[in-house]
Amino acid sequence: MNRFSLIGAGYVGLNLTASLQKKGYVLQHVFQKAKGGHFASRWTSDLAELVRSADFVLIAVQESKIKAVAQAVAAQAELRGKIFFHASNSLTSDELSPLRRVGARVASFSPLQTFIGFREDEDLCAGITFLLEGDKKAVTLARRITADLQARVLLISAGDKMYLHLAAIAAASYFIAGMKFAEGRLRQTSGRPGLEILFPLVEQVLGNVKKTGWRNSLSGPLKRGETGLLAKHESLLAGQEKKIHHLLLKYLKENPET
Repeated sequence: MNRFSLIGAGYVGLNLTASLQKKGYVLQHVFQKAKGGHFASRWTSDLAELVRSADFVLIAVQESKIKAVAQAVAAQAELRGKIFFHASNSLTSDELSPLRRVGARVASFSPLQTFIGFREDEDLCAGITFLLEGDKKAVTLARRITADLQARVLLISAGDKMYLHLAAIAAASYFIAGMKFAEGRLRQTSGRPGLEILFPLVEQVLGNVKKTGWRNSLSGPLKRGETGLLAKHESLLAGQEKKIHHLLLKYLKENPET
């Protein structure tokens, strides 16, 4: 069960494909022409052949298109005994119900990872966690694939997916928002240093969170209760940034156990 095909060659699909190939999985076909010509020799417009030649098919299109892709495949290919995964962190295996109804086994098998580009020499799957829920046969295969990728798997219920996706978005996007805010303050100084001066601090904070959790990683005037200094900080801000800064500090101060 090591032959696979890919539908949707964005950065998620490309990176997953490269990681699978490094572990001995054999790419049969790619249905969507890959960005920059990646895996171009495997491109096909024949859905029936794409499915027939593979032991499993990875669907890595945009979330809004998953069900439509499943319907198109169900109408054009013989699916009995085939296994399909989709890679969305927010949607359940029910998005692939058109495939399930005609004999395929399906699962939501999605990486908790960010993909902003593609380089074949990088492996962004080793050590990460994959969220997994779906049909027993598909889940069994996904567990084996995860082990081969040297990753972890979290078997979840369908109702948990959106909460887990929100957690991932918060961890990534809120951090980037913090970097945007910090960069704005740096630009207000006479020397206008770059974000790189904060990287050692950020890396230490992440290390502290990994070791002791976020509650024990708070430091600075908020933890010490220096309200006068916090008020001076807030006086330097205006508009939306002032509101966001105030709310975030209030959230950390008043909700330490949530």
